[in-house]
Amino acid sequence: MIGRRIADRYHVLSKLGEGAMGEVYLVEHMGLGRKEALKILHASHDDSPDVIGRFRREARATNRLQHPNIVCVYDFGQLPDQRFFITTEYAEGDSLDALLRRTGAFPVPRALHLLAQLADAIDHAHSRGVIHRDLKPANMVLIERRGQADVLKVLDFGIAKIIAPDYSADYAETMVATKQGQVFGTPAYMSPEQVGGQGDDPRIDLYAFGCIAHELVVGMPPFSGRTIEVMNAHLVRTAPRPSELRREAGIPPELDEIILRLLEKEPDRRIQTGRDVAVALRAVPGFPDERASTPRRRPSMAPVARDTTHSMPAALAMAETMHGDAAAALVDPAEARVAAEHALVQLAESLVDQGHDDAHLSMTVAQIAVVRGSIEHMIARMIELQRAGNDAEQRGRELEARLSFAIGEMRFDCERVRAAHGQVDVDIAFQLAQLERRHAEVIAERERELAVITERAIAIAADQDRQEDQLAQLYAALSRMLDEHAARAARGSGR
Repeated sequence: MIGRRIADRYHVLSKLGEGAMGEVYLVEHMGLGRKEALKILHASHDDSPDVIGRFRREARATNRLQHPNIVCVYDFGQLPDQRFFITTEYAEGDSLDALLRRTGAFPVPRALHLLAQLADAIDHAHSRGVIHRDLKPANMVLIERRGQADVLKVLDFGIAKIIAPDYSADYAETMVATKQGQVFGTPAYMSPEQVGGQGDDPRIDLYAFGCIAHELVVGMPPFSGRTIEVMNAHLVRTAPRPSELRREAGIPPELDEIILRLLEKEPDRRIQTGRDVAVALRAVPGFPDERASTPRRRPSMAPVARDTTHSMPAALAMAETMHGDAAAALVDPAEARVAAEHALVQLAESLVDQGHDDAHLSMTVAQIAVVRGSIEHMIARMIELQRAGNDAEQRGRELEARLSFAIGEMRFDCERVRAAHGQVDVDIAFQLAQLERRHAEVIAERERELAVITERAIAIAADQDRQEDQLAQLYAALSRMLDEHAARAARGSGR
């Protein structure tokens, strides 16, 4: 397959993998110059109109999933050997499964950040009637999006239904079918219903969510062992409390309860929707705030006196007299510097309040307040631009995906008409060309809008850099002034 051209528009670059659904290749869309993932599904031995219609319906339903945390479906078709294929957004990054193997359990705030995204994705899909059926870390990728790390992308939503639309079997049949790649579900993440061969309840995804959440904070799913043992455990064993398995992690009891409710054997006893899960997760202590996930131009946007460390000690000693060792005790160097700067300002204000008539001291404190306020305003503007960029990207992505799929449907019809009659209606060919032109325009419009947002962000970042330089100078000046006050106080006391 490598190097071949698929459907006259995809150039196969490399093989990404092979699994229960079929083969996955990295391809380049020759018209757009964009990398996509092409999934060639297992061969269908039935080319009847019913099978083709069912494939189209399920592919169309999957295309309707337009969410920032779900890899979208762009196109579909059928190869000369009758195998169906779909193309999707290519999510370039580390799989969650690979990261877990490399690092083990995640810190609670990072786990909460990822799980909230997954809950939002599940809610979006379920609200549109699409169930995943095989949620697991191997089907999730972490990417960087517009400078923001740890953006979760869920792969293969709805693909199980495309491949195995009639999901029902007893236990023995399910195991055989799994080997043949027809029925989806990975033992470590399968709900009790799936073990029993029932896969049409969306709450099977919520049970799998509970298994994934358990693995993120503990380092392993709730049940492990041989396949038959894991299957039986999902049916009869109570899931362990995560905080008892990893006491040193500081897993909040609220997160414990969410995970255990999702792992209830009876679907009616679980949290019922992805939305409810997302709301519950965002209320857990330690959930990261918006600024923690906002892209930073530097590792920290907090004001730091970059070149004034040498002039801090005397003033900081005075500050510690007022505030104890709180600033010095902070482990994070950036937090320690911010605390020291805050203590310096408080000390300067205290000296002024005590009657030390020093206009330069008062002026410097006032200037620091003004510049810090300006930087905070810039940070808020950067957050707004990040939102605007994400919204513009998502709007363009949704419209593009719908157009891509509409073009794919028309091409699919044209190819079948050509195969049956040797030619295609001129009017249909014209409409197809119009859609392709509009598709290119949508991509160009999105790129222009994102370029404008990026230019604004660059300008704000440059202005912020200047303001931070000024703030560093002000802190250095304040530190020197306080050192001089400390020296005068020492001389006046006869020391």
